[in-house]
Amino acid sequence: MSGKWESHFDPRTVLGEKILEIGMSRPECIVMSADLMSSCRLLGFADACPARCVNVGVAEQNMVGIAAGLAIEGKVPWISSIAPFATMRCCEQIRTDLCYNYLHVVVVSIMAGLSGAPLGATHYATEDIGIFRSFANMTILNPADQWEIERAMEAAMDAQGPVYLRLGSGMEPNLPVERRDFSIGRAYTLKEGSDASIISTGYMVHKALQAAEVLEEKGVSTGVYDHPTLKPLDGDSVLEAANNRKVVVTLEEHNVFGGLGSAVAEVMAGAGCTAQLKRMGIPDIYAGVGEREALLSKYGLDVPSVVRCVEDSLGIGKQ
Repeated sequence: MSGKWESHFDPRTVLGEKILEIGMSRPECIVMSADLMSSCRLLGFADACPARCVNVGVAEQNMVGIAAGLAIEGKVPWISSIAPFATMRCCEQIRTDLCYNYLHVVVVSIMAGLSGAPLGATHYATEDIGIFRSFANMTILNPADQWEIERAMEAAMDAQGPVYLRLGSGMEPNLPVERRDFSIGRAYTLKEGSDASIISTGYMVHKALQAAEVLEEKGVSTGVYDHPTLKPLDGDSVLEAANNRKVVVTLEEHNVFGGLGSAVAEVMAGAGCTAQLKRMGIPDIYAGVGEREALLSKYGLDVPSVVRCVEDSLGIGKQ
């Protein structure tokens, strides 16, 4: 796949353009923001559909409560904010107002993972998946590129119950792999492999593909599995990735506890899988201030680190 990574996108721009498209054909779609309309790229929707665009000010908890009321009246509110604000500042309201009552509200975060790391720990989110995985009735979507974001948004609009859509910030690469028929709860096999499997989600999927390419050049057949839905997790895909493999590596831009790695471990343990499992994620720390890629490299989440993890797990590549 070398040379096929030229296509990039900004998740926030995709969000703004797609929600405008959805809103123009779906009058029940309501867009809400806590004073971050510009940051979330929602001004186009605000101009086109001013009566269906609500800026509540810096009041995330109130935004969730208002969204719950609108959902009860048959609307489909999309509430958006920076990831830690969208998930933790109004955590109780999402749990009690939305999840407990099984209301169809789409919670959209930007700057998830370490994409907001230049602003420090207050503005990045590496705990959000773990929090929402523990909420009954919550669906969690973590798309990997523009195509998946657009399809995930379409699916979220037609879903039932609360949905969490996790997006980054800044330019990100599109995957040079065709996928079809997006549906909530379904993973994609992006590459077949017989020695090892890398299961990934969101921004880290492109690193999984690049690592698999390097490993293939070294004679290690490595499969890559893309999980744009983290809840409900595609357990069949996990078992496929683990079947007759020596090692399964999970790769995510999230705390190593509570996210994709934990979910995969639960599936594998429940099925009695014998493959070795290695979980790669943010260590159980606050990653500090810095650029996204520099911090990912610092904490061993770059392509060479993934390659090394697979090789070490297989007992090869050591001098």
